Amino acid sequence: MSSIFVNRKKELEFLRKKLESNKFEFIFIYGRRRVGKTYLIRELIKNKKAIYTLCDKTGIINNMRRFKIKISELLEEPVIETNDLEEIMKYLINKMEKPVVIFDEFPYLIESYNAFSSVLQRVIDEILLYSQTKLIILGSSVSSMESLLSEKSPLYGRKTAHLKIEPFKFVDYFEFYKKNDFIKNFEFWSITGGIPLYMQEFNENKDIKENIMETIVYKTGRLYEEVDFLLKEELREPWTYKRILEAIAYGKNRLSEISNYIFLEPNKVSKYLDVLLRLNIIERLVPINEKKIKSKKTIYKIKDNFIDFYMLFIEPNKSLIEIENYERILFLLDQRFNEFLGKKFEDLIMELFKTGKIKIFPFTKIGKWWKKD
Repeated sequence: MSSIFVNRKKELEFLRKKLESNKFEFIFIYGRRRVGKTYLIRELIKNKKAIYTLCDKTGIINNMRRFKIKISELLEEPVIETNDLEEIMKYLINKMEKPVVIFDEFPYLIESYNAFSSVLQRVIDEILLYSQTKLIILGSSVSSMESLLSEKSPLYGRKTAHLKIEPFKFVDYFEFYKKNDFIKNFEFWSITGGIPLYMQEFNENKDIKENIMETIVYKTGRLYEEVDFLLKEELREPWTYKRILEAIAYGKNRLSEISNYIFLEPNKVSKYLDVLLRLNIIERLVPINEKKIKSKKTIYKIKDNFIDFYMLFIEPNKSLIEIENYERILFLLDQRFNEFLGKKFEDLIMELFKTGKIKIFPFTKIGKWWKKD
């Protein structure tokens, strides 16, 4: 299996130029969990002097203490006593010409101390702006990071660049899995959806069903509880969102159908759907010739391949998995997996057209069309 940095060359080149600049840089990097943000940063600062701090939910004091320890280790000096961010940054700038400061999972700092973004704004405006400091913040909570970029945020207008890290494309799989043919790469992509961590878990020396069982179905598999983790980290009511995703996975893709499936009023379901749309977990589709964005013909589709697979095959069968009735899971895969692959093949062809990998004829719009009859 090849490096995690398949198709990350542009991002690395862009960030390296920013680190070489002779001015202050404030860079936002965000994207869904497991998409490879931290690997990207580790590659960026390899063999470079940088202060990298992985933030957590233990509070501002603990996170600042770790930040100061990282500084002392880099400078080979005692840990600075003050907890004041302004004093810490002044100290760092006096010691280094172009300090590189990285806060990974930055939203945890805001969670533990609401005023931190305001404190950072003041430090940027009064100190960092006149230095050659490179400040990089990363976040997996897409909604939190996007709110920091909004006009309501104290940090609005301070960033010098931002990167949203996207999943790998299907064509990248041929570089990632050297042994796989087209069919096997398609099967892997239909489940892993271009997410580097999931791709790493899938073994090219095993067939698709072996990979599914070992990594997702068996309770010892790393991805068995992955969807629960993702939804709990990002959403306040994960159970409701899970029910909505289950409905869509089972073909209940209109608002009224979803509403009936989960026994919740359509206006409330709409709000949940809007959150899932913003997080890029689902997408809203209308017929290609429809002019209205919010049409009565609107349907919803799970955009995330892994979540789509999980809600169709794993979530409804948790009771079977708990009693280790794996034969039944294999039977269900035999019965329904090809149908699942058929849907994903449509998505793949759409992607290849959009990315220019298929060039049969020129087009101005591409999409689906459907009608009642």
